[in-house]
Amino acid sequence: MALTFTTKTRSRNQEWSRVRAHTQRVESDITSQLRSLQEFTRQVKQAVEKKRDEEKAKEIIKDLKVDNDIDYDKNVQDDAESIFNALSEEKVCTKDSSKLSYTKAEEEENAELEEESDLDLLSLFPSVHSYTQLPVSITEQLDGDTLQYIASEETANWIPVISRLASNSNSLSNATSYDAHILLKSIPKEQRPLIIAQFHKMVAEAGLLDNRYIYNDLMASYNLVNVKESLPIIERLYKEMTDEKAIKPDAYTMGIMINLYSRRCNVDKTKEFLGKITDMGDHPTFAIYTSVLQMYVRMGEYRNAVDVFDTMKFLSLETFPTSRTYSSMILLDTLNNEIEHGMALYKEMIDRNIKVEPQALLSLSKGCTTRKGLTPQGWAYILEYYANDYPISYKLIEVMMNLAAKDSDLSLVRALYLSIFENNTKTNGGKITPTNATALKYLFNAYFSFDKDSRPVSVVDERVMAIRLRSLELMNFTFHDEAPPMLPLIHLPVDDNTLMMKESKAIFEYHVLKFPEMISEQVLEAYLFVLAVRGGSIREFEKAWNKYTYFKNEEDTDSNVTVEGPEPVVKNQPNEIGSTTPVEDLLETSPVTLPRDDRLYNACMHAARHFKDVIFAQKIWIERGRFRKTQSFQSLKPYVQDQQDFKFARAMLSCFVETGNVVDAYQLILSSQSRFVWTYYHLKSVLILCEKMGYVTFKTELMKVISKSNKFLRRQERHS
Repeated sequence: MALTFTTKTRSRNQEWSRVRAHTQRVESDITSQLRSLQEFTRQVKQAVEKKRDEEKAKEIIKDLKVDNDIDYDKNVQDDAESIFNALSEEKVCTKDSSKLSYTKAEEEENAELEEESDLDLLSLFPSVHSYTQLPVSITEQLDGDTLQYIASEETANWIPVISRLASNSNSLSNATSYDAHILLKSIPKEQRPLIIAQFHKMVAEAGLLDNRYIYNDLMASYNLVNVKESLPIIERLYKEMTDEKAIKPDAYTMGIMINLYSRRCNVDKTKEFLGKITDMGDHPTFAIYTSVLQMYVRMGEYRNAVDVFDTMKFLSLETFPTSRTYSSMILLDTLNNEIEHGMALYKEMIDRNIKVEPQALLSLSKGCTTRKGLTPQGWAYILEYYANDYPISYKLIEVMMNLAAKDSDLSLVRALYLSIFENNTKTNGGKITPTNATALKYLFNAYFSFDKDSRPVSVVDERVMAIRLRSLELMNFTFHDEAPPMLPLIHLPVDDNTLMMKESKAIFEYHVLKFPEMISEQVLEAYLFVLAVRGGSIREFEKAWNKYTYFKNEEDTDSNVTVEGPEPVVKNQPNEIGSTTPVEDLLETSPVTLPRDDRLYNACMHAARHFKDVIFAQKIWIERGRFRKTQSFQSLKPYVQDQQDFKFARAMLSCFVETGNVVDAYQLILSSQSRFVWTYYHLKSVLILCEKMGYVTFKTELMKVISKSNKFLRRQERHS
């Protein structure tokens, strides 16, 4: 019995020994693996640090290369950083000292990482770090709670970080100008306007404003602020740097000042600083040329913009325009009715293998609507837009509406308009939501310009036809209880204007009642043109004219004014403007009334010509004479006044020709020949009328007017 117990005890001890030995081996293996993992972690950290150093070196090399980005602020920062690293003569940031301090900081940081590697490895929640590497002099001023705001690049919020630094007057006491530069560069450009004032105060209190690079940083950041607010600050910084501290500016400083004054459209100051760059023996950079180009674009100085653009192309490869610059120039061509120049630029982009941006294609398509015969080319740009898989946007649909309206494709315009309306409503949670005013204007343009004998591109080109058929298939007239009152017909009858006029009138009044903010001057003008050619009578047009417009007199009081024409004829006219009864006037009031201006007066002349009503035309002529004396007209530039006067005179002349009033037409031309350049193109219809009616003398005198105009144009060409 005792032997049996002893045997069992010995067996149990041996079992425990085996378990203990196994446990020790496991612990030894775990310890070995842990040490290996720690060593691997240390090596990885060293590799990361080495990789970071290599990337930093590459970044400096890259900074020294030409950057074709339009972002001037980025160029200033990158060049400032490379200069901080490369130039040894600067007071604060010499190459050796900056390298030494940075190396020492790296060693300290690596030592700390090695000492804490065990804790980091076993810690479930490691300490918070900034997503971007900041100088030690900055990070030592920030606690974990503050660093949490910039732990992720996607959600970084630098405002509380800068506020924390600003709350401590000694936050930058151990920092260098280069440290401050790195801090500012780390902040996303869109957040800099919110913190630049605090940052400026900090670096000033720390005595870091002692070189042009930190001044460049400050001025470039202030340039991101509203120009009215930033102008006095940047001018004061520039004066402080150059006059008070005698710090010599560089080409980048000049570029910042050019960017500032170009945003203010100050041509004289812009040219002054361009001259300073030349005096320094340097040349304007791509970014500087871009600033000047944008200035002329904002000012509408088309010829100067073209000159700058051409200079950028032919000066050097470094200043050659980018795709975005080409797009801006093409847009300017479109706005200035120079679509041929824009098409030539497009061909240059194709020949040079420059990517054509979607905005350029849309601008070209829109520009093609201003020329007869270019509609197919406009659709070709739309097809290229589709082929490049650019996003389908409302802007694209609006351009397509414009093309279709010019091409007499009323059905496609109606379909596109309805699709925008429906999509807007669905996007807005089912609440009825209209198109914008531009799309509504294009719809009325389609009613106006429709020609039943026309053959649109959409019925000739199979690719455009596919777009058209798909759009027509998607037409949903009842997508909402308050949908626009369009007739439930995919195609309106082409031989009768009645339904077309009723639909356009219903849609206009629908917007007046439900969306009055949509009725702009351009929309009203487009609707009046529809009434002028699709309406039943001049009386119908006059009612709309008095209902939706008013004459704003010299005393700035708003009233519907009827201007009497020649007394013997107008007194008993049944269609006299404003001849409705008080009850009718009450019923005909509108929540939307707009002041009459040159554009609306031209619509009236179109109606007078269409309905052959000279009396109405004379009334409008007289009222427009009063309009010319108003402040709104007199405030226009003289050349703009001349352009509007000439356009209205041509409309009046067209009305006289249409009604056979050759004498009135002749007198109009002779009385205005000293103001307007009447060419054969303008007077061709009058000459034909004179010949048809036997007014030989009139024709001879008109040819003299044309000859005089031709001589003037030749002189203009010689001096241009």
